[in-house]
Amino acid sequence: MYSEPLRALRARSLASPAANFQGAVRNHHVTEGKTELEVLSVWFPAGGRTNSHAHTADQVLVVTEGEIAVGIGTDRYLLRPGEMIVIPPNVWHWHGATPHSDGCHLSIKLTTPTDWGAPPAGDQVEFDAYDDWASWLQGAGG
Repeated sequence: MYSEPLRALRARSLASPAANFQGAVRNHHVTEGKTELEVLSVWFPAGGRTNSHAHTADQVLVVTEGEIAVGIGTDRYLLRPGEMIVIPPNVWHWHGATPHSDGCHLSIKLTTPTDWGAPPAGDQVEFDAYDDWASWLQGAGG
């Protein structure tokens, strides 16, 4: 038996904070309010992405359209619809659309803080390397 009544949730589109994203990224809060689970649908225009960040809980990304690139330290991933990745807690990473394709993913994690500060110095080189897409893609795996 649930202690609170069930309620229908409606997504609403918001511009993502410019301080944390590059490009005109939009997100839809699928879960809102009093919930322990945060589910966001995040849409990236071609070349749009998050800045580097880390979460205090696992984050699951499920690609729903286009291509999504994920950088975790020196590891590179290129994901397509139906593919997913689990990013462990406290791991600096970024994700977004490839330069030639819009993309969208679901982000699923516990409702915990995100650290948008500076990544460890060694990781910053890898995040900056995304700007040279052809070189970056050579190291991508799936």
